[in-house]
Amino acid sequence: MTHYDTLEISPQASAEVVRAAYRSLIQRFHPDRNPGDESAGARAVAITQAYEVLSDAERRGAYDRQLLTEAARAREHVAPMAPRRRQSLPSVSGRASGSVMSWRWAGVALAVIAGAAWLGKNRENPSAELASIQHAFASANAPQAQRQQLFARKEDLLHRHPELRLQSAAETARERAARTMDLLDAPLVVQSNKHELVIPRISLVLGTFDARLLRRRIDDRRALLVEAIAERLASDPRLERTPVANESYLREVVAAAINHALGARLDESFPSTYFESPGRYGVVDVALPDRFDLRLK
Repeated sequence: MTHYDTLEISPQASAEVVRAAYRSLIQRFHPDRNPGDESAGARAVAITQAYEVLSDAERRGAYDRQLLTEAARAREHVAPMAPRRRQSLPSVSGRASGSVMSWRWAGVALAVIAGAAWLGKNRENPSAELASIQHAFASANAPQAQRQQLFARKEDLLHRHPELRLQSAAETARERAARTMDLLDAPLVVQSNKHELVIPRISLVLGTFDARLLRRRIDDRRALLVEAIAERLASDPRLERTPVANESYLREVVAAAINHALGARLDESFPSTYFESPGRYGVVDVALPDRFDLRLK
């Protein structure tokens, strides 16, 4: 089994499709979601290893060359063992000498045809069609236009079949929780000439596109991001005029400070995901505790 098989994608899959497939599969097989299931744990390890290779352009190129070399060796091994045919018939080695890529494209074409047939068949069963749409987001090498169509079809299904809404809402809530992370290791205390602000906890909600890699970036830069937030809050003149009960402005300031420090812009559009169209990259929401203290000096 190749890394492409592990991520359920074609060898021609773009970097965006590789990331989308990884995100979907690792969430499904993560050990935290499958306690006691050794097979799921082994699958999660294989998925992670495949993604580490295919997400790096240099390592992926070397891996593709390795696959081509192994295929060529396999042909050399099979050709001498092939029985002799009449001259009018092509030899096994002659047939095998065609481009390996042509076989891969044939496989992709069959997968697309099978996927279309699957979606068409499942239209008779709304629940099965919804599952097939999610599968298509995870494994299909689909351009953005097709992803938008899949997302629109999903929304139409949920609108026409209220019985699916609760299931979808629960799934969306779990996925959002998986994209939520705590930022502070200790309460944040911000001092300025006119006010003192104490925030015990800050939770960040990440966009659906590349949330795993963004989480890693935030972890690596945690201290710098907290410092950026503190500087932004200390120098913001509106805080002196903002009521303590108005947390919405504080949330906007915190999200803006982090996205600016990370170089993430929420006005940019990314490939659609199963949960969001278009996808977003960056901190899309901030949750503060029920109580935080903002006092004027």
